[in-house]
Amino acid sequence: MPAEIVAAMERGQRQRLAALVNLPDEEIDFSDIPAADEKFLQQAIRPSVYPPVPLDAKVVEWFMKRSGNRMSLMFDVNRVLQDYIKTQDRKAARKKAG
Repeated sequence: MPAEIVAAMERGQRQRLAALVNLPDEEIDFSDIPAADEKFLQQAIRPSVYPPVPLDAKVVEWFMKRSGNRMSLMFDVNRVLQDYIKTQDRKAARKKAG
């Protein structure tokens, strides 16, 4: 867990988190979790993939100035890249149509 998040937690929250981290698997109570049947698995959505992507220091600095923290930095980078893809797709569609 990122240090910024842990630092922002109250003392009691950090203690409970530490206790959970050290809890042996066999002591975890799964009785309130429904079984994942075939229907559930067919409807499951694949999570986003977060491949390690090296970013230039200037890029990180630019986004950090605007987002203010590392948690939102990657969401902001992702949003900019999605906007770029949409723009490029629109340009390609206009070029093809025109």
